[in-house]
This record gives sequence, C-alpha cells and structure tokens, in this order.
Amino acid sequence: MNTRKLWIGFLAVVGLSFAVLLYFGREIYRQAPPIPDKVITTDGTVLFTGQDIKDGQNIWQSLGGQEIGTVWDMVHTRPRTGVQTGYTVKLFSFWKDLHFRLTAFLTKS
Repeated sequence: MNTRKLWIGFLAVVGLSFAVLLYFGREIYRQAPPIPDKVITTDGTVLFTGQDIKDGQNIWQSLGGQEIGTVWDMVHTRPRTGVQTGYTVKLFSFWKDLHFRLTAFLTKS
C-alpha cells in the first residue's frame, strides 16, 4: 500500500481542522461583547468600571472558573439518590471561595 496517499490525506485533515479552529476562534474573539468604560445609575453614581470587570475576569480565571463545566455536567454527575458527589462539593467550595475573595476585593476599595 502506498503510504504517500495516507500522509497526504492525514495532512489535509489536520490542515482543515486547524483552519476551522482558527476561523471559529477568530469569530468568538470578534463577536465578544464589549466591556463598558463604566456603568452608572440614573443619578450619576458609578456602580463599576471596565477595569472592575477585567479584574473580576482575572479573579475568575485565577480560581479556575473556566474549568468548572456546566450545569448539565453537574446534573449528570450527581447520583439519583440526591447525595452530593465530590464534584458537587468541589463546586460549592469553589463558589464559597469566590464569594469570599470577591467580597474582600470589593470591600478594600
């Protein structure tokens, strides 16, 4: 069997895969929602700024928030008995820690 055709096919699939990944990665970045400079109430009080949003995103990412999964993932890992699994306990622990860190961050300002 001629392996040259297999290698050409393999490289074509890899190249096409990377092209699709690059295209959709660019689209996700391009269509990301804008971050406002500041959010103010009707009476002019500044609720939070764009930098506050970016700081919150950094805290979320430093805690591993992007690796939590989805609500559907949590539902499927929970047994039908209603007993909390290690994953659910870990998720609760994460949210508790995130709440503590955000509260500490917001109160120091």
